[in-house]
Amino acid sequence: MLYPLLLTGFIALIFLAKQDFANRQYNVVLIPIILVCLLGYLSISENLVIEGIVFNGIFVLVNLIALQIYYHFRIKRNEWFFDRGMGWGDVLLFLPAILLFEPFYFVVFTILSAVTGLVFAFIKKQDTVSRGIPLAGIMGIYMNLWLIYLVWN
Repeated sequence: MLYPLLLTGFIALIFLAKQDFANRQYNVVLIPIILVCLLGYLSISENLVIEGIVFNGIFVLVNLIALQIYYHFRIKRNEWFFDRGMGWGDVLLFLPAILLFEPFYFVVFTILSAVTGLVFAFIKKQDTVSRGIPLAGIMGIYMNLWLIYLVWN
């Protein structure tokens, strides 16, 4: 029962990454599919640790609030950073990531995703100005690599 759940989540993350890299958006139906697969996997494997989920959630919340405050003072307008800078799809993908990673690995995942996004922005400088950085796609790739690691260990 474990492997079909992981395989379904893996395939959904591949679709998400492909769509995000191609269009800078993805089908929102993929998030509940990924969440259900991860919750099923975690409940079967008994790896669901509430303290880790709470830490990861607080970590994301603090980072998103800090981004919003920085954006507010930098732009000097009352706009949501998530409407112009970071897309809501990127924010939604943090939900499955919060469940998937232990706290230390979640911090590494978040930093690695952001750094990879910045490197991507520098490499494709002109394209990212108009289209943005595919952060959800990058996060999806790293989540898939983690799922592969979980299966092999």
